[in-house]
Amino acid sequence: MKDKEVIKIKEELEKLEIIKIKSKDINKIIDILPEDAFDLNKILVDVSLNEDETNKILEVIKKYR
Repeated sequence: MKDKEVIKIKEELEKLEIIKIKSKDINKIIDILPEDAFDLNKILVDVSLNEDETNKILEVIKKYR
């Protein structure tokens, strides 16, 4: 993934304004780019996301696959 793409995906994830997700969590998401909710929940073990939040994150990630 190019630096520009990393910056864009980070900005988009931050724009979602999901309070539960910290900067370190966003970095993990970008490093791994999970394919589904199961993978995302494995990455964010200590964060409890609802279905809507999970889907929003996965939609952003899908653009950059």
